[in-house]
Amino acid sequence: MPTNIYLDCDDTLALYCYFDCGHDEHPFGALSMPWYPNEPLIAGVKAFRATNPDALIVVWSGGGKDYARTFAERLLPGIYDTTMDKWGDALKLPRPGDIVVDDCVIITAGTHYLPDEWPDGG
Repeated sequence: MPTNIYLDCDDTLALYCYFDCGHDEHPFGALSMPWYPNEPLIAGVKAFRATNPDALIVVWSGGGKDYARTFAERLLPGIYDTTMDKWGDALKLPRPGDIVVDDCVIITAGTHYLPDEWPDGG
């Protein structure tokens, strides 16, 4: 079986400008808050797809499937396979050897990386 990859949205694929832009709280789920793409991570996912065409690439978020799809379509068009809510049964999907990139440490069977650790720093 191929290695699959699970990618979070907030503070992982999308990096928010909040404290340094004068906001006093985190904008989880706020598409109107200034954000910018995590270009090194996106480049890594594109390279991963090129060398792993049969792998499943999932973009997930605690904000839900539709919220995740918004970022997947903007940042990984034609690259990702599906989107989902990351809580509940979804956390059981990663298998040993799969890659989970998320700013929050999530307990799964996959190997967890922080957004700045994968693909280069892990």
